[in-house]
Amino acid sequence: DQPRSRGLGDVYKRQNNIPKAKTIVQISTDPSLEDFYTVQQKTFDRQKLAMPFSFEVLKKLDLALEKNNARKIFFAVDEDDQIHSVVYLIWDKNTAYYLMAGDDPDLRNSGAGILTTWHAIKYAKEVLEKKDFDFLGSMIEPITRVRRNFGAEQVPYFEIKKYKSKWVKVLHGFLK
Repeated sequence: DQPRSRGLGDVYKRQNNIPKAKTIVQISTDPSLEDFYTVQQKTFDRQKLAMPFSFEVLKKLDLALEKNNARKIFFAVDEDDQIHSVVYLIWDKNTAYYLMAGDDPDLRNSGAGILTTWHAIKYAKEVLEKKDFDFLGSMIEPITRVRRNFGAEQVPYFEIKKYKSKWVKVLHGFLK
């Protein structure tokens, strides 16, 4: 099951730990793509996971999305110019997608992650006038819990396969 939100009305009403974060950080779009990638790297390092994409791949994706006016990057930045949290938002005609997000592990207690997410949701509703906000799901329970707190609903997905060959079926099992 993947938590996704279908309908910004309910999501828009959720405001979790935002007042605290507002006293510590401001939301900005000024920092660079390199800054975004650095925070993403810290997020994966904290979880002891390999970064799933290179900066070059991110640059290509970003260039295409920016060219089509289909993305916005939000940064939660404190008065010392430290980036606490980041969100990479993309959209199509009807839906805004919460593509990537991350937090500096040393600054996670500020509540900036919640504020940055809230800001992305507000931007999608008020500026982009999107009807739907899709968190794109996560299998990581703490992330799923936070997204549910914003009103996300789990949308199950299924993968159905039919094999005509027993060898292809065995091979597919090994590739999983």
